[in-house]
Amino acid sequence: MKKSESTMLNQALLKGLIDYEREVGQREVEFSVPQLFDLKLPKDLNDFNVVPDGSILAIVTKKGSSLLKRLIEAIKSKDFKLIVEIIKDLIKGYIDNLSSDLDTNGIANVPVLAEIRYGSKTLARGLSVDLDEGAITSVFAYAGGKIKEADFKFVQFKKANENADLEVILLKRDPELSELEKQILSRVPASEAEVNISEERALAKVVVEFAKRAVKKVVETTPQMKKTAMEYAKEITKTVAVETIMEFTKQIMQGGRNGKGQNLTKESSPLNENSTVHDLLEIRRAALLSSKKGK
Repeated sequence: MKKSESTMLNQALLKGLIDYEREVGQREVEFSVPQLFDLKLPKDLNDFNVVPDGSILAIVTKKGSSLLKRLIEAIKSKDFKLIVEIIKDLIKGYIDNLSSDLDTNGIANVPVLAEIRYGSKTLARGLSVDLDEGAITSVFAYAGGKIKEADFKFVQFKKANENADLEVILLKRDPELSELEKQILSRVPASEAEVNISEERALAKVVVEFAKRAVKKVVETTPQMKKTAMEYAKEITKTVAVETIMEFTKQIMQGGRNGKGQNLTKESSPLNENSTVHDLLEIRRAALLSSKKGK
C-alpha cells in the first residue's frame, strides 16, 4: 500500500473510532452473558475447518435466527458435519453483502451495535447484522489458559424504540499444548485470565462505513471520478478485511483450512522459557491470519 493510501486508511480508522464511540455513548445499553460451547472433536476428525484449535469463534445473529437454533442443536448433538454446513450458511450472507455494491447509510442508522468483552478487555466492537438469517463472525486467538463463561459479556447499544435484538454464541477449541506452553500458561494468575484471548485489531465495519461516506462526497462529479472513488473505497474494504480476522472467515468459506491442531513450539516457534502468554497469543493470532499457502 502506498504511503498516502496508508495515511488515509489510518485517518479513516481514527475518524471511524471517534464516530463509533460518540454514537454508542448516546444509546441504551443492554448486557448479557453469551453461551460458551467447548468443542471436543473426535481424534479421527480431520476436516473441521470452521473453528481451528487455539481459537474462539463468536457468531452474532439477529435474535430468533432459526439457523442459529439449528446450530446450537447440532453442537449439543456433536454433529460436526452439520455444524460446518450451518456456520457456512450463516456467514455466507454477510460475506456476500460485504462485497456487494456499497451503500451510504451511516452507523447512526444501524438499529443495534454490539460488542463482545471478556473481563475488562473489549474483544470486538461495532458488530451489526443486516440479514434475518445471516451472521457476522469474529475469531479470537486463544492461548489455552483457564477462562470462565461468566466473564464474557455481550453488550448491545440500541437506538430508542427499536426492536432489533441480537444474540451471540461462542465456540471454543482448546489448542494442543507443548510442555513449554503449559509452563507459560501456568504463570498467568486467574485474575488476569483475559490475557489468554486476543482482541480484534480493527473496527472493520466502522472504517468501511467512513470510506463509504467519503466516497459519497465525490460521486456527483464526473463518471470517472465516481468510478475511481468507488474502486478506492472497495480497496479500503478489502484492506481492512485483511487486517482483521475476517480474512480467516473468508478462508473458511473457500475451504482453505483443515483445522488440524498444531504444536507451536515444534513449528519454528520463537518461544522459550522467558516467553510470556502475550508472545504465545501473538503467535496463535498470526497462525490464524496466515495465508492458506501450503494448506
